[in-house]
Formats: sequence, structure tokens, C-alpha cells
Amino acid sequence: MGVIRKRIEELKPRVERLKALAWECRYDRWALASEVETIFSVLKPFSTRRNSVKISIDKEKILEYEVGRENIYRKTLYIVSGNAYVVDSEKLRDVKFVDAIRAHGEEIIPLVRKKIADVFARLVALTEELAWEEFVQVVRDGEFTILLRGKEMGTYQHARITSAYPAEVHFENPKDISSRNSVSVFIDDVPALEDYYDLIEDMLLELHRKVSEAKKRNEEILRKMKEVVAPHAVARACTP
Repeated sequence: MGVIRKRIEELKPRVERLKALAWECRYDRWALASEVETIFSVLKPFSTRRNSVKISIDKEKILEYEVGRENIYRKTLYIVSGNAYVVDSEKLRDVKFVDAIRAHGEEIIPLVRKKIADVFARLVALTEELAWEEFVQVVRDGEFTILLRGKEMGTYQHARITSAYPAEVHFENPKDISSRNSVSVFIDDVPALEDYYDLIEDMLLELHRKVSEAKKRNEEILRKMKEVVAPHAVARACTP
């Protein structure tokens, strides 16, 4: 145990640097979604009356979007024996709001009031341009032997780091259907990862580049969206 503790102390500075780099690799879709929704909210009221549209997804599923003064709603209906049954109804917020705009914004545009329809349509088009992956990831193939808890060894074919949990390395055997086909290890687990810190650093640097590119792209699109609604924001601010 003394040897392990000594090695942990020796590698502590490097581990801390990697943890700091991992922190910079976070990709927060919820914060982005909140900002997009805030920009759209400048155009409220969206409609002076409730308008709706139904979109057939397949033979059994229909989505119904409804636009009101302050919010956009969605119902999920399933067709059973020719009858439509509502199985879910929700007010769209955050990520679900952006998902809906990206997927069915064109169908929603006709439901908003005419005075904002053109601006709303421009926001829809810009929202579709966002880097909107659930997470950014970096994967390496190889043979990775990891010391698991209890001194058990595990061998995996894939190493993966994602922007959702960049402080963890996920090792996987995709073709293995057993319950032990994957394991997640925190970067500061020196006994498990000591032999792979060069690899992890390389993966984090690549992930950082990808996340930085996505953030830069989204910042530019958000800037354009704010420009689009700027006249409405000014008018709203001047309204007593």
C-alpha cells in the first residue's frame, strides 16, 4: 500500500492538470437551450389565440403542437383501432423546446402571429444551425487492461471520453452482451489509469478542440439570433 500511495502522490500534479483540462471540456446543452429559449421569448406573445398543428410521425404516432401567448405545448397521441389517445402533454422548456424547434420549427411558424412570423422563421433557421449534439466525444480503439476494484483485471477494446462526463474514462467491449461489458473510471484513479495518462491527455486535448469549436460556432449563431430580435427587444423595453 505504501508503494501505491507514493505513486499517487508522484502523479498528483499531473492528475490535477488533467482534471482541470477535463473541466474545460464540459459541454452544457442545458445552458445553451436556456439562452435560445430566452431569445425566442422576446417575441412574446407568440400568438393571441391558441393555434395547433398535428404532425404524423408514423401510422401509430402523432405529435400535436399548440402555440399560446406565452408558451409552446406538445401532445403525443397514439392511434389505436382508429382512435387517437393522448399519452403525453407538456409545455416545452429548455432542451425539449430547442429539440422541437429544430425538428418541427417549419410547421410551428404558421401558428405564431403574423407580426412576428418572419423573425420567428429566421430564429428557427438559426436554431437548426446550432451544434446540438447531446455530447461531444473522443474514442480510441485498442486493448486496455484496467485494474478494477478488488484487484480484478478487466480488458476492453474501446476507451471513450465525453463532454457530458469529461472527468471519467469509459472503457467498453461493444460486442460483449454481458453485464461487465463496460466500466467508468475517474481520472484520479491512479492505480487503474497510471499506464494510460498519456492517452487520456491526448484524448482530452482532442475533446477540448472539438468542444471549443462547437462553443465558438454556437456563440456566433447566438449573436446572430440576438441581432434578429434586437428591434423587438428595444420595443419591449420601451413599453410601459
